[in-house]
Parts: sequence; structure tokens; C-alpha cells
Amino acid sequence: MMGSRTLTRWLVDFANAFYTSRCLEGDKVKVAACLLKDRAPDWWEEVGRTIGDDIVLDAMTWSDFTTRFRAEFTPIIEVQQLDREFQNLQQKTKTVAEITAKFRERALLVLQYAADKEMKKARYHEMLRSDIRQFVSRSIC
Repeated sequence: MMGSRTLTRWLVDFANAFYTSRCLEGDKVKVAACLLKDRAPDWWEEVGRTIGDDIVLDAMTWSDFTTRFRAEFTPIIEVQQLDREFQNLQQKTKTVAEITAKFRERALLVLQYAADKEMKKARYHEMLRSDIRQFVSRSIC
């Protein structure tokens, strides 16, 4: 089973490649489907059989694909664990650069924070040490 970190990295790499290559929205799913590995091509075939309509499958958005992909390949227990780790993340002895890097990685893995900049800013501000937090405005987090 693909772990959340691997899956997220794969999806981020694809999003970056799509941006760089100016891939059209309608082509993203087709390109990704061609590059699936391990048991993912079997899953994709099953999605096609379930939908049963090539026109609908061809019209699938990247957002719908990634939602289905995450649902299939990310164990719910791992999602819950990553969410807890993210909620419990606190700067203790790490430098601001180190904790920021860890925060960014974890924020990508917890979808509600990845999608909501204001929630992410608030969480970042909260996890900083209080002696540093006082010098950081939430609006610039």
C-alpha cells in the first residue's frame, strides 16, 4: 500500500510537472493514468469498469482523480495519525527554518490545511514557541 507521504509527493510532483508543461486540465488524468505503477493500474481499470462510460471517464477532473486516488491508497488510520502529528506539532528545540520545513511537509499531508490558507496560517502561528510567536504576525505566516 502506498503511504500518505509517497502518495502526496507523487501528486505534488505531477502538479508541478503539469504546471511546467502547461498540461491542459482535460489531459491531466490521462497522463497520470498512463504512469500508474504497482497495483494502481488495476485500480484505474476498476474505476473505468465502475463508471462504465468512457466519455465520463475522459471528462474526470484532476481534483476528482486525486480524491479517488487518495481514498483508495491512503489508509484511514494513517490519515488520522498524520492529522494528530500535525495538530501536536510544536517548535521546541528546532530552528524556525527546521520547524517551518517540517510544518510545510506535514501541511501537505493534512488535506484540510493544504486547502485552507487561513487555517494553515493560524496553525503555523500556534506551533511556534511563544518567545518567537510574539514577533511573527499571523498575517505573514
